[in-house]
Amino acid sequence: MPPKSRGKGKGMRRKYAFPEWPGLVIFQREDAGDNWYVRFPIKVKGLRPYKIQLLREGGEENGSPTTSLETAKQWALMQYGAVMTAVRKGDAGALFDKSLEDVITEYVAEVQSDRSRGKTAVKRATMAAIPLKRYFKEVGVRLIARITTEIAKGYIDWRHKQVTYRGRSVAPTTVMHEMQILNQIFDYAIDKRYMRHEDRPKATFSVSLKNRTKRDGFTTDEWKVLEAWLWEWPKLTLNGRTRERREQLRDYCIFLYYSGMRPGEAMNLLNRDVHLLEQDGGEVVILDLHEGKTGERDVVAMPEAADAIRRLKSRKIATGQNDPLFINDKGGKLGVPSTTFSRMLDDLFEEKEIDLRMGRTKQRRTPYSLRHTYADTRLLQGDVDVFDLAENMGTSVQMIKHHYKHARNSAKAKELTYVKPEYRPKPGSIEQLEAEVRKANRKKAKPKPKGPKFPYLVLAEDEE
Repeated sequence: MPPKSRGKGKGMRRKYAFPEWPGLVIFQREDAGDNWYVRFPIKVKGLRPYKIQLLREGGEENGSPTTSLETAKQWALMQYGAVMTAVRKGDAGALFDKSLEDVITEYVAEVQSDRSRGKTAVKRATMAAIPLKRYFKEVGVRLIARITTEIAKGYIDWRHKQVTYRGRSVAPTTVMHEMQILNQIFDYAIDKRYMRHEDRPKATFSVSLKNRTKRDGFTTDEWKVLEAWLWEWPKLTLNGRTRERREQLRDYCIFLYYSGMRPGEAMNLLNRDVHLLEQDGGEVVILDLHEGKTGERDVVAMPEAADAIRRLKSRKIATGQNDPLFINDKGGKLGVPSTTFSRMLDDLFEEKEIDLRMGRTKQRRTPYSLRHTYADTRLLQGDVDVFDLAENMGTSVQMIKHHYKHARNSAKAKELTYVKPEYRPKPGSIEQLEAEVRKANRKKAKPKPKGPKFPYLVLAEDEE
């Protein structure tokens, strides 16, 4: 076998190495005519050892390629100084043209591997990556360093024109969350030196609380009807497996109504997280939530949730301490039964012509509606402080005040309409009230002074 050539290197037709700068080389490629290229040595761990770049006249990005050896030497040395400065500052990663798709993929992988991130954060990052990649591909932006503020902001209008798989327009809050993910990707790129901080696009999108629609809960009467139907519905089927699933949905709905937890949070509960305690002659339900949207918290559920919990634990599938409270037929964690919930409401309408499928906002009700019902009920029927309710539900006081202000005002109707006894209208006819007013006015009137009206005045003729 003939020995390998060690002269000009692979792909180099002609080259010149700078003796005083080891590793710095300019060369002409075999397939690029007389254009000169430069190879900068990059000695940074985790990065490629070299950066190759086409030398252009004037060092401009859009300048014509350099074909002169002497000119190539000059521009190579000038640009080499800028490269070494970036390496010393720790910005060597920005020297390479990192593809946007690779950066998004890296960011999502980091979020998924970060155990401190909640499941909601992981899901949002994973789902947001799909439309983000599609948008930048459509606008022709391939490199992370080529994104401008205008291009980043263009995603907002582009996304609003998209439709979901159900044929509906994308919700503004979805666009807001995806823009938050995009900004986190920019921060990740800066941290990894794929982008300079001064080149970071500035693009945000927010949705005010008043423009966010809340899915309707159930009124007190609607819940009574729904609860009765949840007990009746399992009896209408002869299939044992279907009956068991309907019974599980019944206990799931009752649990959400009396606990106020998010549907996904309830599915994360294990048997060991549920505590039924005796206190002051009554039963207290404490739920240790380890995987919630807002982190860990203890939830105090209404005592009525205890019976549903006992029925769930009595199932023979799996009753170990580490088994999910809501468990599927295979012994795994049950998913949120949104489809079964919708079918249950459809059957209620078909059987009894009672339509609870939608509320006043014309949005279809889901298991999440039971969380809203819990908040309305506690504010209307209970004497709970807004701060304590927000903490128990894992949300903010601002969200409680905004979404449930109608329930708060109704709950405080007695206080808001209270009038002290001394200020209440006195009973009697109009004539009697008029006499009382006249009497009061006479008491307030000042007595007329006796003697001269102006005793301190002395007439001139009286002095003589």
